[in-house]
Amino acid sequence: MEIKELSRDDIIRIMEIEEESFLTNWFKKIYEKMLINTRYAGYGIYVDERLEGFIFTIDTFDAEEIIKIAISKKKRRQGLAFKLLSYLIEHQKRDQLFLEVRESNIGAINLYLKIGFEKVGIRKNYYQDKKENAIVMKKEKL
Repeated sequence: MEIKELSRDDIIRIMEIEEESFLTNWFKKIYEKMLINTRYAGYGIYVDERLEGFIFTIDTFDAEEIIKIAISKKKRRQGLAFKLLSYLIEHQKRDQLFLEVRESNIGAINLYLKIGFEKVGIRKNYYQDKKENAIVMKKEKL
């Protein structure tokens, strides 16, 4: 298992993982732009040299925000998300790390709490596809 920065060579696999993970998906061009823009960081977790999960963040100048995290369907519940988040926390650029998560995504919420995030707010109807609220979570750098 290896965690490293994502590259353009990973885009097709990123999109495959995203498609099986989310109700609405981003376009290929979005990932291409994020991979060349220094405000974004993208890391992948590779098992037997195959990308099985990824995480993207944006540097908002006073904080860092996780904007997308996904693990391939076949590799879920094996600790990959925990390892990816741990790596990100170890390498975070700002003192505060934020994310939003669907309030119905209890598994993800529990993972974020386990790794040290705390609930700090709610964004009403943040997810338009199902008019679902997002829980805003924050982790302070140690």
